[in-house]
Amino acid sequence: PLVHLQQKDRIYIVGSASGSEKHPAWYHNLVANPDISYELGDGPVEARATVLEGEDRATAWTEIVAAFPFFGDYQDQVSREVPVFVLTPR
Repeated sequence: PLVHLQQKDRIYIVGSASGSEKHPAWYHNLVANPDISYELGDGPVEARATVLEGEDRATAWTEIVAAFPFFGDYQDQVSREVPVFVLTPR
């Protein structure tokens, strides 16, 4: 299970790896294979995972850290930019 933030029909997930300097293994899997299925609530959802960049990431990051402040702490611990994915239903 991953901590996520749901905004309407979009799900945001964060590749923090609990403050590790390396991206989590699943980050590389999603980049290589962005068409996914995830389970939340009533059953599986077919979606596309997209890494957010620039202003889109900044906007999502503000909302994520407001809901889950520990992600901000993780970002402060590492030199890499912690990636944010949006999962958009297909």
